[in-house]
Amino acid sequence: MNRFSIALITVHNVGRTRPTVSHLQERRHAIVTELGKSDMLAPQLRPAAVLVFFLIAFGWSWGWWILGRPVGVSDLSDDRFTNILLCGSFGPMIAAFVASFVAGGAGATKSWLGSLIKFRAPWWCYLYTFLLLPLLALIAVTMLGMEAKIGWAKAAGTLVIAMVPNAIIGGIVFGQGPLGEEPGWRGWLQPAAEKRSLFWAPVFLGIIWAAWHAPLFGFESFRQGIASIPIWLTGYTISLIAASCAFGALYRWSRGSVPICVFAHAVLNITAASTSRLWAFDSSEYFFWFYVVVLTIFGVITVCVDRLLGSRKTA
Repeated sequence: MNRFSIALITVHNVGRTRPTVSHLQERRHAIVTELGKSDMLAPQLRPAAVLVFFLIAFGWSWGWWILGRPVGVSDLSDDRFTNILLCGSFGPMIAAFVASFVAGGAGATKSWLGSLIKFRAPWWCYLYTFLLLPLLALIAVTMLGMEAKIGWAKAAGTLVIAMVPNAIIGGIVFGQGPLGEEPGWRGWLQPAAEKRSLFWAPVFLGIIWAAWHAPLFGFESFRQGIASIPIWLTGYTISLIAASCAFGALYRWSRGSVPICVFAHAVLNITAASTSRLWAFDSSEYFFWFYVVVLTIFGVITVCVDRLLGSRKTA
């Protein structure tokens, strides 16, 4: 889930000749061909399977977060709620496991399980995943003239250069969300929804993703200190729609790699946590809207790159 947690760690040239138009067209055709192959493996959006997915994803997570919430817990960092929060985050993964079987039997489930360990992807997908978002955040704080608490160079190194270990350790090993959510959202539901509409799928996912977090809306720390839930929810949903656009594209570019999406989710969480702690923001509310804008830009850039690669079809 998009809970801002962190473990901070401080800190080819491609071609020898200028590519011709024909070379670029051939490269684009090759990419589109590979993306087409991964699209053929996307799960089918069958009503029964989707219903099963929603019932389990929401039922499992909400059950833990509502029924399992100890009396008196008012903050997400409360130790009494940490394990409950973690257990609830695996709702989408469990839902995808069952829904894949309902949609296509054992073969579909086997294919889904294979996507969970599919680390092989084009090198530039990993580069895009780990660098673009933190670089955008760094550019934004620099343009706004924000003061770095530990010096600009050290803060920039922590945010960008140390992103890989920070995302893996702080965002995945000790974080909550990426491992339990992405196998469901990106590994099953979004590819299935994109069979119907590549344009509306991330919008649909962003709204569903936000609604899934509903039991956590009562925690002020989850809302970044914003008192008005409707105002906060508007910005939060926009940010999740942008993230869905980016994560969905990464899933297609990597030819169906769930680990890429897990890394991207972790980078999103750690970029937020690092930026808010390393730079002096006037308030948590100001940072929240700052990050909504950064994520929106990230999503727009990714959609533009996706169109350039030719993987987006007419919805």
